Amino acid sequence: MTQTSTVTVAAAGGDGGGTPGNGTHYNSITGTKLNYIAASSSFNYLPTLSTSYTDRSALASSKQGGGGILIAVNRTLYSSEIMQLDLLVETLCVLVRLNPLLKILICAVYMPPRSPTGIYSLFAESLTETISTCHNFDAVLITGDFNLPGFNWINPDLPVAPPPVRVLLDLASQLDLSQISDVLNVRGVQLDLIFGPSDLFTVSLEDDPLLASEPCHPALGVTSVPSCPMNSRADHPTYIRNTRRCNLEAVRCDLQHGITQLDYNCNDVNLLFSSFCKQLGDCIRSHSPWKRVGPSVFPRWFSKELKELVILKKILHKRFKRSHDEMDCRIRECCRTLPRECRASYVGYVNSTISSNVKVFWSFVNDLNRTSTTPSSLGLGNIEVSTPFEMCELFATYFSSVYTPASSEALPVPPFNTSFVFSDCSVSLDAIHGKLVALDSAKGCGPDEVTPGVLKFCHSELAPLLCFLFNLSLSTGIFPDALKDGFVIPIMKSGDCSDATNYRPIVIQSVLIKVFESLILDMLQPLFKHVIIDEQHGFLAGRSTETNLLSLQCYVMDAFSRRNQVDAVYKDFSKAFDKISRRHLLAKLEGYGVVGVMLRWFQELPL
Repeated sequence: MTQTSTVTVAAAGGDGGGTPGNGTHYNSITGTKLNYIAASSSFNYLPTLSTSYTDRSALASSKQGGGGILIAVNRTLYSSEIMQLDLLVETLCVLVRLNPLLKILICAVYMPPRSPTGIYSLFAESLTETISTCHNFDAVLITGDFNLPGFNWINPDLPVAPPPVRVLLDLASQLDLSQISDVLNVRGVQLDLIFGPSDLFTVSLEDDPLLASEPCHPALGVTSVPSCPMNSRADHPTYIRNTRRCNLEAVRCDLQHGITQLDYNCNDVNLLFSSFCKQLGDCIRSHSPWKRVGPSVFPRWFSKELKELVILKKILHKRFKRSHDEMDCRIRECCRTLPRECRASYVGYVNSTISSNVKVFWSFVNDLNRTSTTPSSLGLGNIEVSTPFEMCELFATYFSSVYTPASSEALPVPPFNTSFVFSDCSVSLDAIHGKLVALDSAKGCGPDEVTPGVLKFCHSELAPLLCFLFNLSLSTGIFPDALKDGFVIPIMKSGDCSDATNYRPIVIQSVLIKVFESLILDMLQPLFKHVIIDEQHGFLAGRSTETNLLSLQCYVMDAFSRRNQVDAVYKDFSKAFDKISRRHLLAKLEGYGVVGVMLRWFQELPL
C-alpha cells in the first residue's frame, strides 16, 4: 500500500485545486513509495510541472522499498532547488515565487516513526544553515510527515511536550513560525504538520488533490492571504516578467488559436485597441520567465555553479569552526580556479557583443565602477524628499512645471499654397509587414509590455490585426488612448544628482505607436520633400548632426580659401521641446494641406 502525504499551495483567488492550471502553484509529496508514484500512470501532470525529487538514503531510514520527497511546481512559476548536505534527514528545499510580491522557501520533510530526538535536532540545524545562506525569500513554509501523533498541536500542552516536539517548537520560534494546520486524520491525530506565518497562510482540506490521499494522511491545501503586506525595502530584490526572454513559439501558437479576438463590427477605436493590447500583453507575460530585479551579493559574471560552490564553501566553513572536521580541499581549489574561468568567459562574451549590443559593454563598465546613480534624497527648491514614491512625485512636479500649457485662443492658418491636400489615408498590409520585420529585437518595450521581438517573430499573425486597427484609427481621426501611455525616465545631465532640476525626462512608449507613426511619416515625407529647406539636418532620414557639421566645415574651409570672413551665431533654446507651441505646429500643418480627418488625428497625438 502506498503511503503518501500531499500538500497543495495556491495563491488567494485560485480554487486551490490539485490539478495544474486551476490555481495550483506547488505540491509537496512525502511517503514511503514515491519511486512507484513518480513512475505510475496516475501521476499524469508531470509535463506541466517542474519537479524536484530526493531519494531515500539508507542513512536516513532503514525502511526498504524506496521512498523520498517530491516537490512539483507549476512550470509558469520561477523555482529553484536548494542544496541539501545532510543525508541523515530526508528533506528537500525549493524556492518558489508564487507572485511578484511573494517568494517562499518551501521545505518538505519526512521523519520515520520513532525517530530519535537527534534526527529532529539535525533537521533543525540543517534548515537553519540553509536559511542563513539563502536570503532571497519572503517567507518560510515547512511541510511534511513528522510522525508525532502523541502531541496535541491544536491545543499544545508545552510542559509535557516530548523532546522532538520541543525541538520543532524551538525551530518555529526561532524562524517566527507557527503550526498553522488544525486538520486531523481519521484517527484524530496529526501526522502531517505545516509550519508557516499564521498571518500569511491558511490551511484547509484539499478538495482536488494531485494524488489520491489516504485516511491517515489527508491532502492539505495552503492559501496565501492576499492582504498581507510584504517587505518593501528599497534594497529588497523583486521579480518581474522578463519579456525579452519570452517563449516566442508559444505566443505564436496562441495567436494562431485566436488569443487576440477583434470585433470587426465595432467602431470604438479606444475599446478595440485597449482590448488588443491587454490580450497581447497578457499572452506575452504568461510565456515569460521571472527576472530578478534588485541588489545581488554575487558579481554579474558568477555562474550558477560558482554561486552554489561559494554557498557550499561557507556552509562547510561554518561547520568546520563548530566541529573542526576537515574541509574538502577540492572545494577550496575549485573556489580558486572557477572564478577566473567564469570571469574570462564573461569578458569574452562582452567583447563578442560590442558590435551587436553595446549595452552589455556599458553594463559591464558600470559593474566595475560599482557606483550607484540613485540619490538617497531629492530636492526641488525648499522641498526635500527621500522615499521612492515622493521622488517620483517631485520629478512629476518639476517636469510638468517646465511645460507651457497651450492657449485656447485660435490661430490664423498661414496660406502656404502647397500643391497637395492630405485629408485621409490608409496603411497597407505589406507596409505593416515591412515595419514589423525591420524591428530591432534587442530594444525594450513600453507599459503594454509588447516587445519588438514578439512583433517581429509573429508578424504574419499580427499584421492583419494591426492593419485593421490602424486603418480604423485613421478613418475616424481618433488616436487610441492605449498608445498614449509611457514610462517617464529622469536622465541625469550634470551637477548634483540630488537636485531635480539637473534631470531631463525621456519617455519610453509602446512599440506599436512607433510603428504607427513611422507608417504615417513614410506617407508625409514625399509630400513635404519640397517644403523643407536643404539646410535642415535634424529629424530627416540620412541626415544628422554629423552631416550638419560636415556642411559647416566645407563652408568655412571654402570661405577661408577665398580669404572671406565667417561669423557664426549659436543659439540654445532652453527646454525647447517642452515649450514648443503645439497650436502653431497644427496651424502650419493645416496651412500646408493637412486637413479633415487627418488633422483631427494629429490633434490627438500625445505630446
